[in-house]
Amino acid sequence: MLTLISFPSGWTGSPYEESDLETIFSRQCQLLGGDFGSEPTYTAYSQEFNGPDGEFAGHSVIIFGSIADAIDAMNGLVSALERCLVELENEFELLMRRDGIEVNVRSEEMSLTGFEPGLLGIRSGITFPGRSGTLIADQFFVRRSRMIADLGFSYPFGEGPNDTSNRLLSRLIDTMRSRLEQAQE
Repeated sequence: MLTLISFPSGWTGSPYEESDLETIFSRQCQLLGGDFGSEPTYTAYSQEFNGPDGEFAGHSVIIFGSIADAIDAMNGLVSALERCLVELENEFELLMRRDGIEVNVRSEEMSLTGFEPGLLGIRSGITFPGRSGTLIADQFFVRRSRMIADLGFSYPFGEGPNDTSNRLLSRLIDTMRSRLEQAQE
């Protein structure tokens, strides 16, 4: 798991808070709501991390009963993202609207260079009508053995990736991968 030590000085950690947000996806997109078909054996959540400039990061690891179940879940997640981005955007907009917040969301699968195959990334741009600027949020997934780890990262409002954040994300993904490999030994 990522810990506060994984982040630069100035970042803080707080206990993970389970969300009571309920998502409803179509049958073909259920994986995006965490319905993997074969039930994970265990899910572990890191602390939630906040950067000094308004960044946010969260991390979890899902452990499946077998490598085959984890491979099926990762392949299903890749397929679901390819065909369900609009549904994901609509569901997020609906969740925010339930909280009285109007947003527009546009997402795209990220092409990630410098990483081996098996790393999946999605970037969402969230705009708030009447406000200038965009909130950019990235989500990364990587599978090792019977585990799938994810890392969510949002940038300060109105800002996007830069050299500093790219180096941090690269280091966090490498740390996440390394810890998954250690866990399977």
